[in-house]
Amino acid sequence: MTITSPLNRMKAKERMLRIFALANDPATAAKPLSDDELEAMLDAVRELIPLRKPAQHEALERFLYAGACRFDRWFPPTPFVVPPSNAEKFSKFAAALSRAERDHPLNSPVFQLHAIKDEIFHRLDGIAHSDIPEQVLRQFREKLERVASPESSTKQAEFSQQKDEISMLLRGIGDGSLQTILTFDIPYLLHKQKLNLSFVWREIPMQIFITPRFRPLEETFFGAAEGAALSVGASRWQTGTSHVTIQMAALLDGSAYTESLQAFVDQDPTIEGWPKSFTWAFLIFSDMTWRLKADHGGHQDWIPAPRDLSALEYSIKTSERESLAFIAKGSPAALIEIFEPSDEVLAIELKALDSLPWPQECRTRASMYLELGDTNEALFWLNVSVESLVAGRFKEIEQATGETGLAEALGSPKEFWDQAEQILSKQFPDMADKVKWPSAPIHVSVFGKLKVLYRRVAMRTSLEELLRKYRDVSGERNDLFHGTRTGRVSVAAVRKAFDALAWIDENMWPQAPGAVAPSPS
Repeated sequence: MTITSPLNRMKAKERMLRIFALANDPATAAKPLSDDELEAMLDAVRELIPLRKPAQHEALERFLYAGACRFDRWFPPTPFVVPPSNAEKFSKFAAALSRAERDHPLNSPVFQLHAIKDEIFHRLDGIAHSDIPEQVLRQFREKLERVASPESSTKQAEFSQQKDEISMLLRGIGDGSLQTILTFDIPYLLHKQKLNLSFVWREIPMQIFITPRFRPLEETFFGAAEGAALSVGASRWQTGTSHVTIQMAALLDGSAYTESLQAFVDQDPTIEGWPKSFTWAFLIFSDMTWRLKADHGGHQDWIPAPRDLSALEYSIKTSERESLAFIAKGSPAALIEIFEPSDEVLAIELKALDSLPWPQECRTRASMYLELGDTNEALFWLNVSVESLVAGRFKEIEQATGETGLAEALGSPKEFWDQAEQILSKQFPDMADKVKWPSAPIHVSVFGKLKVLYRRVAMRTSLEELLRKYRDVSGERNDLFHGTRTGRVSVAAVRKAFDALAWIDENMWPQAPGAVAPSPS
């Protein structure tokens, strides 16, 4: 609960009156205010509702109407992704406006309906109809009936339309006829034939309809005089696309916030999160394509990735209405550059053409996979990059310090057992120099080699800091490489690994002569 002092409450009231007292269009008047400012103003004046003076109360209603409009996702413009906190903020404004209009409901009734709709989409999102108790649907219907109708005839028409649509949603869930439909294209073929696939995914009955769209061969000089032609085996040369429709027996909140599935290494995301319609479309599509390829003769040139999905159409249908909701969304992964093509030839002198240094090539591969949304593959190549980088850096440090044989010595049994000797001698002084340690070759981890390096060479950063950055890259590696992790690595984890790899590349160097040794951190 927000606690506001009387002084702050009065200041908020004065500001609210100043902005909304003469506002013909409340939404325009509220435009300079951020979401947080609107909510803070509501928290400050909420206990003052209703205001006694008519002019002030009218300004209050304009303010509350503007706030409700700002957070009402059901009136256009609808948000591309609905932030997780949106429903709570909207509910606060809708409830406050209902209190302000208590004796003469005008705008608040339709907002109350939308608050109930928010609750329906949150509570029943992604749940099979058979798993939803009738009691839950009855409670929602009772809530709808308790909302008072507005006094204005114009508002009554709007109110009735919105109420009817919500009632149809509930009836469609109750009789099992409601279907959420996701439609999109994929830039490659999945099968030679049209497909109608039936299955259960996350306990929800679903169907997928796939229509192949063939196109002429471009990789060779001949083609099929009649019919269509496909490359045999995986190929980057595409011979068609696929039109995909997913139909599920559940209500899906297609605009709900989910974590991003794809990112660019050097660019901040253009939107915060992904709409759930895209996330579910990809996850369902990915599971389906692997099963189709493995067991049912699927033709799959590309490993499915989030970037493959085109713009998506989301709709809901019931036995009463073919299209109860329709939203078209552009792909959150599609960042498009528009430019004017030039006829000028760009001449580049590459000089001696060599392969990229392996750590750099691996980092570039990881970047490309992250842009596609294949986060597991991106993390794999980041780990190859860091291992190669560290191994090469050991040799570079050997050259920089003039310590011949340093790189090889870091993994030698002598260095490893010398550390054990130091630990033993410290705990049991009488055992110093009395143990004959093994001399056979052993495997020393990167962590072990780095500890030896820091004992022998004064380094620019602390060992603890370097190990922490190395863990940021390698932390999820073992579960992924050994097959115990089957889910996706998060975009956040991969971006953190990219940052850590760049830090290691820049900072894993010997300390400059005369520099102060870094303190453990």
